[in-house]
Amino acid sequence: MRLSTIVDCATRALPADFLEPPGAQLNDLYLIVHSGTGAQAGCLLLPT
Repeated sequence: MRLSTIVDCATRALPADFLEPPGAQLNDLYLIVHSGTGAQAGCLLLPT
């Protein structure tokens, strides 16, 4: 599974009538990189 697929699925809208405002996210998405080719180690909070 690719990282882009994981991020896409985790940030999709959830149709629900209890979210205020409509379309609000229920999670905060963090990406922690320990090592990887072309990636700088650290923590990144992705804006929602």
